Amino acid sequence: MLDKFKGAIDAFKRATSVSSVISESLEEIRQRIDDLKFHREEITVLPVTEEVAVSRAVQLMRMNIASAQKKVGLPLRFATAPDKWKSRYEPTDDFGSLMLAYLGDQLIDAVTAEIKQAYEDRPGITDQERQKRLDANDREILDAELMEEAIIRQAEQQGFSIERRVDADPRAVLAHESALP
Repeated sequence: MLDKFKGAIDAFKRATSVSSVISESLEEIRQRIDDLKFHREEITVLPVTEEVAVSRAVQLMRMNIASAQKKVGLPLRFATAPDKWKSRYEPTDDFGSLMLAYLGDQLIDAVTAEIKQAYEDRPGITDQERQKRLDANDREILDAELMEEAIIRQAEQQGFSIERRVDADPRAVLAHESALP
């Protein structure tokens, strides 16, 4: 009779051991998935190339300069005949627009130099490179999620009930057995 209980205890120990292995495996793969998703976010916020940054800055500055020039008027307004000058003169309270209208090109040069200095120690990436990195990362995430699903299905076949992550990729959860590692 004791042999029967020893057998039951041994079976229980094996089941506990299997449960631990499943739990540890899932914990590892889920941590890997979290790490890959974090890395994906890092890729999305990598800076654009220096050329793109400079182009954006120059374009924005040129629009601001044009707007400021419209606001403060053209330099030819100072060439107005003396008798009309007094009636056309309008003092400006917007010193920033006045500076931007007349010193805009110098500001563009200064901003461009500052951008170039910022890129000295960290180059940006092209849109194509960003997409390439994101695609590779997404593939790694899917592979990890397929591995997770394989572990869950194996555990379920052995009688264990494992909850799937709420953010599990449906492509992995619904994958055919042949698609799992």
